[in-house]
Amino acid sequence: RHVGDLGNINAINGASVITLTDNIIKLDGQYGIVNRSIVVHQLEDDLGKGNSTFSNTTGNAGGRLGCCTI
Repeated sequence: RHVGDLGNINAINGASVITLTDNIIKLDGQYGIVNRSIVVHQLEDDLGKGNSTFSNTTGNAGGRLGCCTI
């Protein structure tokens, strides 16, 4: 995975609550997340292993449902 890829989450009835612990991402420094974005996509990321032409670039995760800046 690349540093900013936080994996797939599951939603039930359009809602999800997660707790995330990551040993690579930091608030500041080389891998700092302040002023970076979070994007929630429509579909599950296929991790580049799918048959779609988008698998290697976007994980074929579909459209963006929501975005925010940290």
